[in-house]
Amino acid sequence: MPSGDLLPLAKLKKEIVAAIRELKDGGTEYEPLQGNEKLRRMVAARSLNWGGRLKEADIITTNGCMNALALCLMAVAKPGDTLALKALVIPASYSWRLVLV
Repeated sequence: MPSGDLLPLAKLKKEIVAAIRELKDGGTEYEPLQGNEKLRRMVAARSLNWGGRLKEADIITTNGCMNALALCLMAVAKPGDTLALKALVIPASYSWRLVLV
């Protein structure tokens, strides 16, 4: 994360509170499996800027890079496959082995 001195913290706090207020039940429920619908809709709309023609249904968002990497691996590997991955240093990555077994 960048230093707080480099960020507009007051504005960020205000926007975070506003976003939480918009969430159903204040964000105490799980999002759909594909990710936040509003975020996926906004990403799809921005894809038009670079010539993309994405729809909300074409996009999956995750709550972190580990989930994103796990989804990618599950998409290209099947049970019994051997995968060689470079520089995995996060212990949680070992749980992927269980997903593919």
